[in-house]
Amino acid sequence: LTWLAYVAYDLFGYNLYRRGTRVNPKLHHVLAVANGVAFYSTLCVLIAPYSYKWFGAATVPVLCLYGIATVWTMQNRRFDEITVARYTVSAIIFLALIPAIQFGGFITVIVWSCEALALVGLGVLTKKGYIWQPAILIYGCALGLLAVNPNAFHYQSIGGFLPFLNERSIAFVVLAAALGLSTYLLKRLQGQKVRFLWVQPGRANVGMVRHFMAYVACLLVLVVLTVDINDLFNRFMSGAHGNDLALLGYQRFISIALAW
Repeated sequence: LTWLAYVAYDLFGYNLYRRGTRVNPKLHHVLAVANGVAFYSTLCVLIAPYSYKWFGAATVPVLCLYGIATVWTMQNRRFDEITVARYTVSAIIFLALIPAIQFGGFITVIVWSCEALALVGLGVLTKKGYIWQPAILIYGCALGLLAVNPNAFHYQSIGGFLPFLNERSIAFVVLAAALGLSTYLLKRLQGQKVRFLWVQPGRANVGMVRHFMAYVACLLVLVVLTVDINDLFNRFMSGAHGNDLALLGYQRFISIALAW
């Protein structure tokens, strides 16, 4: 109730502190963020004794509320850009939390990649940096999740391995494709100085982000080709001996070199 009351005050009593009152706008934003964090933390504590998987279901209505609030603040001119950005980023955070809670592993990477691509497209279309810039952080989280996955570079159960027809390959390809498409979409902002969330206005160019994303996409393609070919030959070599083993090792080396 406290959380809903503060959100209602934030949305409908917004102009109260802008009309001569002594409420500090910065303090108001800090309290609004703290209110959301406290509510969601309490919600997780209450749900935890029953089932961890219920966190995702509980996050959906919270996401819907913040999504509605985002649309409301965008369409209402009396809200400043910081308030709109706060609700937008909050909705994006909850959007990213749901697949992380419900799925995990390579499926989360796939969903995150699709979400980030959609955010980049929407951010470029609306020219709102606070929409597409969080997508870069989501891409970073997806890369980090890939890096720590025990099956990312070597499948543990190699017996039924199928090259390029497995969750790992799909996750790598979808992430690489999303990064590549995002690079193309961000080209529309090329040459424009933008305000980044972590850099002072006018100090960073979109081109730097595009180049980095393009390099990462190429690297992902190279990695997935290498690890899939390597695991395929590991499967063949699991029952080989002597000259057959040496021949397969040589063929693996040649196949990886050709793929590169």
